[in-house]
Amino acid sequence: MGARLLLPNSPYALPTGAFLSTLSPHLRPIFKSQGAPSPSFLSPPTLVLTSMAATGYLVHFTAPEFYNELKDNTLTRFGKLTSCGFLGTAIISIVMMSFGYLTFGGSCAGMILNNYSTQDVGAAVCRFFTAFSLIGTYPFMFGGLRSAFFQLAYDGKKVSEKTRRNFTRMTLTGITCLALVLKDAGFVVSLIGALMGSAIIYIFPSMLFLKNTNRRMEDGTLAKSVLLNFERIFNKCLIGFGLALALLGGGVSVISTFFPHML
Repeated sequence: MGARLLLPNSPYALPTGAFLSTLSPHLRPIFKSQGAPSPSFLSPPTLVLTSMAATGYLVHFTAPEFYNELKDNTLTRFGKLTSCGFLGTAIISIVMMSFGYLTFGGSCAGMILNNYSTQDVGAAVCRFFTAFSLIGTYPFMFGGLRSAFFQLAYDGKKVSEKTRRNFTRMTLTGITCLALVLKDAGFVVSLIGALMGSAIIYIFPSMLFLKNTNRRMEDGTLAKSVLLNFERIFNKCLIGFGLALALLGGGVSVISTFFPHML
């Protein structure tokens, strides 16, 4: 992507790039004409981008496994691992988004590789490694989902191997059917980011705090105070804020994909 942007004679450069004729009109580079008004920072596309960016940090469910498998696993070392991982993710995301946007402008697709020509060998190699990455990381995501589901549904009780296999088959079948129907990967990423990002960042921690403090107050291990009451009210507000963000981000993602004329 960087080479396609920085090369002097880029095959995607307007108006005579070598690959432009192989692209559909809606995938060709589009840049704001001089003097045209700039979009607002709070515009719907910004909400979609924010929702998509959130998916890069939805790894909370794998934290216990990474902590347990970390050599000399102390909280300090785990904190350094987390900081380096999140920082690296942020840098890679910013660089890749910049390359894509500076190459194609306003025509960037939800999956940026869709903008590149099918005759572009470099893009074909990137598509291969993207597919390889998705296949390789999918078990981590699915394993976390399955473990969390059984913990909630069976309340810590032992789950038979037959039940686990049936759950895996049913879930994989449903996800595969959705993958065959949904063609816009950007919509899937932005919707999941809006819903799960808001839930993990704002809703779930606040619910855990309220549940924990309520239990401790009932058994007498936590005394009521003005500060505690303020913290509980603040966490309730965070839950409402998270719900609003989830609905707003998810709604804009749906509208921008299926009803773009409404924006």
